Amino acid sequence: MLVIAIIGILAFIGISTFSSVTKSMKLDIAGDMLVSAVKQQQGLAKSGKGESAGGEVSPLCYGMHFEVTDKGAQVSSIKTKYVSIGQNKADYCEEVNDVKLVDYEAATDYKIFSIAINDNEESRPIDILFKPPFAKVEVKADGNVIDGIKKIVITIGPLTTGEERQYLIFEPAAGLIYKTNKPGGQ
Repeated sequence: MLVIAIIGILAFIGISTFSSVTKSMKLDIAGDMLVSAVKQQQGLAKSGKGESAGGEVSPLCYGMHFEVTDKGAQVSSIKTKYVSIGQNKADYCEEVNDVKLVDYEAATDYKIFSIAINDNEESRPIDILFKPPFAKVEVKADGNVIDGIKKIVITIGPLTTGEERQYLIFEPAAGLIYKTNKPGGQ
């Protein structure tokens, strides 16, 4: 009887440890996939890939849309027209059109807990866009360009309760994105 009790206790400990390790790995994979998705969009902007219309190729801005909701990680890839010279300004990405948003399915079991720009909590959805041909960064909230950004921190975690978080750190001036387990990327 004592042997059965010991085996039962050891099995319980093993199963609970395996469950927490699995959750941690899934969160780590979701963070890696989001970093890869942003880097892919950056690469598309550098490639100069555009859309053909009437025999003429129009360059495109590529990027990602991030939004804080209770539904889960609202992450979409973006593609919108790049304008090299406009009537009032030059070198910008057109207004993001909802039709061109493509949901990013890899983050369905996770949600974005917060978005911070220069250590200030941001409640609006943000768009991180890369302009061709050098993937220069343009960050927008509510369709308006935000200037002077040094760092964006996007906090993700599982939909279920849990304290574990991943932090995606984006530094627009350098065009770098990476993930860490430390708040603020310290």
